[in-house]
Amino acid sequence: MARVKGAMMTRKRRNATLKLAKGYWGSKS
Repeated sequence: MARVKGAMMTRKRRNATLKLAKGYWGSKS
């Protein structure tokens, strides 16, 4: 259970990072 909770937290954080990376790549390209 704890593992799932941690994974969900990481997933949320990863989503935010992905959004940032997407904008970075779009600006670079």
